[in-house]
Amino acid sequence: MPGRYGVVATPGADRIANGEEWLQTNTLDGQKAHDSFLRIGEPSFFQEFGPRDITYPLVCQSKIINSRLAGVCGGSDPNITGANCHNTVTGLITTNRMSRTPDQRLYSSGDNRSFAFTQCFVSFGDPDGEDFAFTKCAADGSFSLSGLPTGLESHCL
Repeated sequence: MPGRYGVVATPGADRIANGEEWLQTNTLDGQKAHDSFLRIGEPSFFQEFGPRDITYPLVCQSKIINSRLAGVCGGSDPNITGANCHNTVTGLITTNRMSRTPDQRLYSSGDNRSFAFTQCFVSFGDPDGEDFAFTKCAADGSFSLSGLPTGLESHCL
């Protein structure tokens, strides 16, 4: 049936009772429900606006993501093998400002103040596969991920 639907993903009570930490992301407009639009005959993808590759994962579990790093670096991960796992990525999450169309460049605000009401997350992984490192940002938007392999570069902020 065509229309607009709000999607909310909630982990089961047994998983919460086991102490698993599930993280719910926000949408662009700050609500919990993620918009899903359906129309008869529409393409199999949807891009709301802006430059390509802006994605918003709905729910993630940091413990599962971080448990993959040992397998990636140790050669036991079935999907990817990393080498030289001594790299560190550090950064600072700031507000992006978009140019006017058709220009799609993004500009940094220089600080994290506009995100004071929320928590930012950073994950790192294979561009064609799974993420294997995850962290929460500090209150000022700074982050650091260490023990990363050389040559694998996909970031989700």
